[in-house]
Amino acid sequence: MNLFSWTMIEDGFLFSPSVKRFVGDYFSNTVMHVSQDEGQWGVDIKLWNRLGQKIQDRLTKGKLDAHGNLEEHIYHGQIVFKLAHQVIDQDLRRWNDKKYLSWLKQVFKHYVELNGLGCLAVVSDYDHNFFSNRLAGILEKYSTPKNPTQKYLAILISPDQPDLNWAELLRLLEIIKQYKTLNKIVVSKKFKAHAKKYKWLNFGYQGPLWTDEDFIQRVRKILKNEKTAQEQLNEHRNYFRNLEKEQRRIEKDLGLSDHEIYMFDQARTLMFTKAYRLNVRHVIQYALETVFLQLAKKHAVPVYFFRYALRNEILDFVSGKKIDTVEILRRRHRVLKIVSNRKIKFIPANKIDATLGRILEKAIEIKQDYIEGQSAFPGKARGRAKLVFGIPDLQKVTHDDILVAVTTTPDVLPAMGRARGFVTDSGGITSHAAIVAREMKKPCVIGTKFATKLFKDGDMIEVDADKGIVRKV
Repeated sequence: MNLFSWTMIEDGFLFSPSVKRFVGDYFSNTVMHVSQDEGQWGVDIKLWNRLGQKIQDRLTKGKLDAHGNLEEHIYHGQIVFKLAHQVIDQDLRRWNDKKYLSWLKQVFKHYVELNGLGCLAVVSDYDHNFFSNRLAGILEKYSTPKNPTQKYLAILISPDQPDLNWAELLRLLEIIKQYKTLNKIVVSKKFKAHAKKYKWLNFGYQGPLWTDEDFIQRVRKILKNEKTAQEQLNEHRNYFRNLEKEQRRIEKDLGLSDHEIYMFDQARTLMFTKAYRLNVRHVIQYALETVFLQLAKKHAVPVYFFRYALRNEILDFVSGKKIDTVEILRRRHRVLKIVSNRKIKFIPANKIDATLGRILEKAIEIKQDYIEGQSAFPGKARGRAKLVFGIPDLQKVTHDDILVAVTTTPDVLPAMGRARGFVTDSGGITSHAAIVAREMKKPCVIGTKFATKLFKDGDMIEVDADKGIVRKV
């Protein structure tokens, strides 16, 4: 995480006119605390919850259509993808500052608007779980031991259309099926082209890229699976067909009304919208990092200048205006940025702790051996709890562990790939953890509120995502 990448998202929430159209109001007050590439972000919780309730009400009454929001996402997303590929794997040494400036302005315009549109999917459920609780309430009246609410909820809100992660795995499985053995696969031109094409797919905010070795490890895992490559390929190809059949079966067996079916369709659309925006985020963050590295070299400044500058500061710098680069570089050590009535101010370093003390929630002590939340992907997994609060914690997570976090971000993906399952304090059906759980098909319970306070590193825990329960064992 860094100040620039997070501010791009925040600017969408704060300044895009689409926020009021889809969410119902603007966010005028926010806080962002970043130190050494890790941080926290928050808004007025009363406003956040009020807007979440408003979104649920509008969705319930049919006054808000997630499909229209997705269409606008795709329009801006296609432009951003095109802009990204103008710089990825291209020789930028011939670009002058005028060309960089034009490219950056276009990226900022469309990516900020994309984030503004994405506010709907986030605010609809994140933290307060209003929408997922509404959907769970629909299923609760049909709940039996054979028809568990949480398991059916996870199935019915799963997106019914593929994103780039699905497409990438499909192509990788096809390559594995064609060449069969590890030695033949890794030396093939198709595998090398595949690794180059998709290296940015889980880039996060500032990398790293997937390396050839990362793709090779995935190939090894697929080859070691008890199912053949052909069986895994067939299963992957038929995933959405089988998912839709299961969703229709559940709807029919439970006798859901047309309106109830509509509500789950809206949820699936919001889930896919969030996944689509994540794909766009990864590609454009990699493209921006590529441009920042070239600009840093050209103008003899550290690349961290760009990672901790605001949009207008970057544009001014590239335009040749005088910028206090030293002050901007200091932000990496620690920075507290507050937006009040949509006006930005930075808190002096000697006042950061006192300011945070006034606005952050106090720690809560929990004394029990289990916790409940929402199921993001069904199934059960047992392993050692590994708490992840930042990048340094990722190395703790092995293939036998359960990843426990306040929330997850793209930077946590390497550890998520190793873990057996995920548990988060925060989040809703459109959270990052929920989306990744579906892509990786791993049990996941979100929105537990206190998992990181209840469990400690090394605790043996069981994730029962069919029931939305995590317990010590």
